[in-house]
Amino acid sequence: MEDINITTKIGDLPQDKQWRIAISIFRNQGSPARKMVLLMKRRTCYSPEGTWQIPVLRPDDSDTTIGDAIRRYIAEQTGLRGIDIIEQAEPLGWSWGGRAYIQLNFGVRDRSVSLVSINPDRYIDYRWVRLSHLRWFEIPSTTKEVIQGASRIESIWY
Repeated sequence: MEDINITTKIGDLPQDKQWRIAISIFRNQGSPARKMVLLMKRRTCYSPEGTWQIPVLRPDDSDTTIGDAIRRYIAEQTGLRGIDIIEQAEPLGWSWGGRAYIQLNFGVRDRSVSLVSINPDRYIDYRWVRLSHLRWFEIPSTTKEVIQGASRIESIWY
């Protein structure tokens, strides 16, 4: 997977897999104790009701690259536009219903001071959560691992 990154063209992703892109969006409020991640609650999803998530998208043919897809999705679903795509974290892979899935995981830094404006057709709530407070939220364990992996990318915070 080393050759797949933010500059990879969507059309170049192998078609024998189902692709997902998870985005951990971080803000640094000035001190190590104030490192935050954006959690969102989906209106409908496969997860149990009330579960907090990070944004996950399916690449779209209208996007040229993975980076374009991430920027588009963040703008559409959160209203945030001042983002830097920092680095890719460890991907996940699984099989379900006879199909192979790959989830690419990216850490993104939000430099804006904008308020989040969630898409009400898809999400019902959001929170900026300190990393030290994740344990207080109902979050799937794999999502916590993705957030923690992305938060270890040192350049996210500088």
